Amino acid sequence: MTSLPPVPVYARRIRFDEIDAAGVMYFARIIHLAHEAIEHTYWTLGWPISRQFAELDAGMPILEAHASFRRPLRLDDEVQVVVLRKAMAEKTVDLTVQVRLDDAVAAVIDLTLCCVTRGFKSTPLPDSLRLVFAALKQAAAAP
Repeated sequence: MTSLPPVPVYARRIRFDEIDAAGVMYFARIIHLAHEAIEHTYWTLGWPISRQFAELDAGMPILEAHASFRRPLRLDDEVQVVVLRKAMAEKTVDLTVQVRLDDAVAAVIDLTLCCVTRGFKSTPLPDSLRLVFAALKQAAAAP
């Protein structure tokens, strides 16, 4: 993996099974949307999660999640989701996932992922995963 393509924007519509009785996206589904975008980003950067499991004794479970909702998302809204890197340490990566609707940020999901072995013991990030996360755009510092 010597040269990586630009980080993609994951685009899709809000689905019927994601909305609640009020007609807006159910709050817990935003984490699932963020996970979809992360998987899509991995795949586009040439490192699908299946490759991680096949070649490494490592996984990247979410240790911490925080979602901030700025606009309601409704059925059939077309959203664009961008995964940005906030920080990378020896064993963890902090990501910000922005969900955009009509050129405005509708939700922000901040995630901390930790590298673990298959036995769920924390371990340093392998160089191959460092390259993937290094390819992500750096998130702007919070005001």
